[in-house]
Amino acid sequence: MNYRYLLIFFILVVMLFASSNSYCTKPEDVIIIGGEKNYPPFEYIDEEGEFRGFNVDLMKALALQIGIDIKLVPMDWVDAHISLQNGEIDAIQGMNYNDARFTMYDFSEEYLKNSLVCFVRKDDTEVLGLNSLTGKRAAVQRSDFAAYALADQGEIEVVFFSNLDDAFEKLIENEVDAVVGNKLTGLYIIQKKKIEDQLKIVGNDISFTSYGMAFKKGNTLLIDEFNTALESLKKNGIYYNIYEKWFGKEILPAWKQQLKVFYTLLVIIIAVILLNLLFIRMNNILKMEVEKRTIDLKYVNLELKRNQQIIKESDRYKEQILNGIGNGLITFDKNGYIITVNKSCENLLNINGRDYAGRKYDETDLGVSVSILHF
Repeated sequence: MNYRYLLIFFILVVMLFASSNSYCTKPEDVIIIGGEKNYPPFEYIDEEGEFRGFNVDLMKALALQIGIDIKLVPMDWVDAHISLQNGEIDAIQGMNYNDARFTMYDFSEEYLKNSLVCFVRKDDTEVLGLNSLTGKRAAVQRSDFAAYALADQGEIEVVFFSNLDDAFEKLIENEVDAVVGNKLTGLYIIQKKKIEDQLKIVGNDISFTSYGMAFKKGNTLLIDEFNTALESLKKNGIYYNIYEKWFGKEILPAWKQQLKVFYTLLVIIIAVILLNLLFIRMNNILKMEVEKRTIDLKYVNLELKRNQQIIKESDRYKEQILNGIGNGLITFDKNGYIITVNKSCENLLNINGRDYAGRKYDETDLGVSVSILHF
């Protein structure tokens, strides 16, 4: 009997541990997310001791979208890896993908893509990209991959700086010809210093890097929740608001700006052509309608003239008949207005019939000399 209870107890313990390994996000759960404490603008501790950055704002927005509580823990990068592997945290908020890390962690969908770009002064027309830096002075951040990228481009004088802030200052002061470095960090600094109108990006991006959230292997339920929330943030625009807050509006490379202008002009030209074609079409339709109405009107006028001619001929015929009668004859309409006076009547009364036509009979002086016969 005791063995039976021991077996049941053992099974319950095993089920308890098994369920703890498959994480389930309930409203009361707190998700612990680690992040680098000194990697601006993605994640860093500011002068007031607050954990800030693009990744930090994105994590908070994702938590609100999912409806869970999170705890963001700033730490050294190595400590973040160790904490995730040991299960002390549930995720690392931003990590770039590579093959080695895919064997260690499961990742969310990509939420950010970074690259190396070439920044130059706005008025520079000589440097069009990395391949036109030969013989130029290019600034890079010390220990950055940009220096290795420039080594493949030929004879370029590479000037090292401890950070991109100083490199951009030297670029504006015309002491270097270009700054080659991290695109998003560069955009953040440019926005922060408000020098968007002085610098531009030229050439193509190189050395693309994708970033996502890193999770302990097998935590698929939590990953799915964050992926769904990320998709929602992109659809409702919150993601892009966070992006613009930290990196500003993207500074397009010169060729992309020219391409954008070209496409804009192309759209305008096509719109103008379509409007002209529509105008021509409508004008032709209107012209055809006018011609049709003109022809119809001509037919109506011709018909009217024919009817008038018939009426005239009929009136002349009636007048000839009336004038051929020997007796004096005056015709009226139903209201008593004189229509015609025949020749015999004019001679008998010594009057001109035209002077009486259209007048009411009882308002003339004919009543005393003419008798009206009623039949």
